[in-house]
Amino acid sequence: MAHLERTPQNHNLAWALCLLGLLAFNTAIYRPMFTRQEFPYRGSIEAGYAATARFVAEHPNPWGWNPQSYAGQPTQFTYPPLLPYASALVQWLTGTSALWATRWVVVGMACLAAPLLALAFAWMTGNRVIALLLGSLFSYASPAYGFFGDVDGDRGIFYLPWRFQTFAKYGEGPHLTGLTILILALAALIWGARRKDFPSLFLMAIGLAAAPLLNWLAAFGLTICVLLLWLTNPRWIPRIFLAGLLAYALAAFWLTPDYVFTTALNWPKDAYEYKVDSRGWLLYVGLVAALLLARLLLWALRAPWEVCFTSLATLAFGWVAGGFYWFNRDTLPESRRYALEFELFLLAAAFTWLAWRWKKSKTLGRVVVVAGLLAVMGGGSAQLVKSLRRGWSDWRMMQAEQTVEYQAALAIHDHAPRGRSFVSGGTRFHFNAFFAFPQVGGTFESGLRNRIAVDYQYQMTTGEGSRPGQDTEDARRQMMVLGVGQVVTHGPASKEYYRDIRRPEKFSEFAEATLDLTAHDKLYRLPFYGFAHLVKPEEWPANRYIDTLGPLAAAIADPARPKLQWVELSPSHYRIEGSFPAGYELFVSMNDDPGWEASQAGVKLAKGKSPLGLLRLLPAPANDAAVELRFHPSLQQQAGGALSALAWVGSLFLCLLSLRKAPATARNLMSS
Repeated sequence: MAHLERTPQNHNLAWALCLLGLLAFNTAIYRPMFTRQEFPYRGSIEAGYAATARFVAEHPNPWGWNPQSYAGQPTQFTYPPLLPYASALVQWLTGTSALWATRWVVVGMACLAAPLLALAFAWMTGNRVIALLLGSLFSYASPAYGFFGDVDGDRGIFYLPWRFQTFAKYGEGPHLTGLTILILALAALIWGARRKDFPSLFLMAIGLAAAPLLNWLAAFGLTICVLLLWLTNPRWIPRIFLAGLLAYALAAFWLTPDYVFTTALNWPKDAYEYKVDSRGWLLYVGLVAALLLARLLLWALRAPWEVCFTSLATLAFGWVAGGFYWFNRDTLPESRRYALEFELFLLAAAFTWLAWRWKKSKTLGRVVVVAGLLAVMGGGSAQLVKSLRRGWSDWRMMQAEQTVEYQAALAIHDHAPRGRSFVSGGTRFHFNAFFAFPQVGGTFESGLRNRIAVDYQYQMTTGEGSRPGQDTEDARRQMMVLGVGQVVTHGPASKEYYRDIRRPEKFSEFAEATLDLTAHDKLYRLPFYGFAHLVKPEEWPANRYIDTLGPLAAAIADPARPKLQWVELSPSHYRIEGSFPAGYELFVSMNDDPGWEASQAGVKLAKGKSPLGLLRLLPAPANDAAVELRFHPSLQQQAGGALSALAWVGSLFLCLLSLRKAPATARNLMSS
């Protein structure tokens, strides 16, 4: 019996139970984060991800058109697909709302991170005890609170790990999920880089493809890690490079050149106008020099590859995050957000060093290692104790229906909305998570080819860019151009977090009706003229600036012109019905895009060049005619889809072939 208890099978069973226990521990202490209630932090953009997931669940075509935000954009350009489609799957299976489905996916993946980190660490070092200690500490401790004063000041009254706090407070769901993806992708890369078979290469490619299909921050973090793996062991470069080529083929259905180029150009704009200047180059040169120097030092110490990699990753992400928090300098766009990766690799590096010294040391050295482990675990446990003592009651979570954001969205729903809604602040993040009505704003702007809705939203909110004394008239014209039928405003004493409309009373000057939602929140019903209008060529503005919109606004409001009926057949298919007199063009308050195709009586219509970036069509003169407007996938999307289909089918076939050969090879070896 004693012999049986020491068999590898029993050791593996005990190890599996420990990992399951670690998962249960994470699920237990973060169980309140699975709640169906709203977190108390009202500035979070969590609902914006749910809005995308809600649309995808209702319209899963990745190559369709999403009309619900920013005057419309291709579904592909709304947000990378992994989180929205995973949330959509949960919605289909459980029937729950998009808001809670998205949260369950994020928190569930976050709880998986600690056991996966422990599993990967044990595989790298062979030390399961230290791996469990690492997973336990990662579950509840945040070194960032000690390293960065601004992070500690931002945590509030709780010592939740910073990665969970960024989700609860700011809605960093994809980034939190990205840490789990990063652990899996790195484990697959390191495992596959040392093999030669195709199934391992396929697994490496899936890991590399998952990060950019989740979000760009995860992709950037994984890219840095890949470069550090090459620096750690240059022999891995060819294998990882091949996996990268296959990864792009697997993800090409989404990561088309147009998509990559558009988001790459927009990301610096959305990252607080990130720019590379002379001081930025010093940061880059300093980082490269520090990494090379550290690599030489580690080589001199003959440190194993896992110690080298985790140490270099700690240095790289510490340089990026520390540059922001200590010196207010951005090495990368949104450098502050890489504090999560810094924490992950700082803990991993500390424990790989301890595992290495344990393996190399005798009795006295191991006593020192144990003392180090106790010190690290004890310091981290203080954070857990403080949070557990407070409990979750101080969070003051509430039902979504009690929030002012939901009440504003419900008021629009109940009062027969016309056209787009202009909602600002936290309401615009929540709006489409609750209801499928189009709005001027949205949450994610990195995929926009035309930023007119963003620009006009900013100007209508702040009043900046308006002519002196013409703020109200300028807002009226912009509302007409964007097809707005109602506005919600939040006064200075509103419970809405942002309250970012500086002069909300201006909308009352041209509203048809006003509804008081609360004492500080109002719904204004505006004159709505439709989404499609007849316009003479000379009435088009010379540019998108406010002072050139007068003739177009007058044409939209002209009662003498034939009115056109706008019929939505699907988010990607519309019909415009009415009379089209000679000498008039057709203005549609929807973003232009190469995927749009218009036809009249079966004849394709030409598109004119629009200074606003909105649709400008050239219909043929006709009475009681109809213009069909359909959105089609681009040639790049079709080619990318074909490439991805070929890559997935071919890879699965090669994996099956490899697996069929493996038993035959094993039998031949045994017989010989």
